[in-house]
Amino acid sequence: MKALSLHSIPLFADYPGKSQDDPLDLAAQIQALVPGYTRLPASVLNEDLLIIQDKAPLSPTQRLVVLIPPGEIDETALVSRVWQLAASSSFNVLYLTLSADTNQITYYRRRVATLAAMTRSQNVRAHGSVSIEKNRNRSLNQTLQAGDLLVCLSSHKVSKFLVWRKPLGELLATALGVPVYLVGGFTIGSSPQ
Repeated sequence: MKALSLHSIPLFADYPGKSQDDPLDLAAQIQALVPGYTRLPASVLNEDLLIIQDKAPLSPTQRLVVLIPPGEIDETALVSRVWQLAASSSFNVLYLTLSADTNQITYYRRRVATLAAMTRSQNVRAHGSVSIEKNRNRSLNQTLQAGDLLVCLSSHKVSKFLVWRKPLGELLATALGVPVYLVGGFTIGSSPQ
């Protein structure tokens, strides 16, 4: 069994980087994944976290893969946050939702298409996709490419061992070995019927 050692980095624009008690140059690691983070307002970064693997080589990010939870969220605020992040670093965006319920596929397709349309601009290309794969990890392994940064809401929690609820981003960072950007400040409502 392989164990990954993870650490989370708070994303403050004035993050000090290298220090005597922190041998890793965290600012350089953040810069490698999100080159334009220093141009983002501090209010955007206050609640966000970046999860990266210890001692894993970081490739420059080219695309944000934003996982959309099944519940209701403030989509306008999410689009604004994703657009700021993408535009600051010239990233492409893929909105992805996972739905094993075939009755909801039309709703989710319309939802991710709307999010992509609201995100597109002169500098940002955005698309939407719905995966009907029942296994979340398999679906993401099929979708993720080199240079992708997975974006999850920090409030998006899933059951683990039928009892505990853990943030989805933490589980995916461990299971897939990919960097995950956790966007804070969102609440997730109930799923539409």
